[in-house]
Amino acid sequence: MNAKDSRILRKRKQKLRKRLERRQWSAQSKPMFRAQNIHYEMADKVRAVDCGALGAFHLLARNTGLIRTIDEKLH
Repeated sequence: MNAKDSRILRKRKQKLRKRLERRQWSAQSKPMFRAQNIHYEMADKVRAVDCGALGAFHLLARNTGLIRTIDEKLH
């Protein structure tokens, strides 16, 4: 493996660690995820993302009332 590849892998690992850090969120008056303005694009160079349909699932949950039901039952 050459130096450039090592650098790329190191940066990816750093980004992943930063995303996975535990955070303490303060109480929110509005939902943090609102399923607004969701659109999908396909580039020439595609890098697979395993959560690409997350926005679609969130819209489904919102439109079926699942989110409201969960919020009502959550203490």
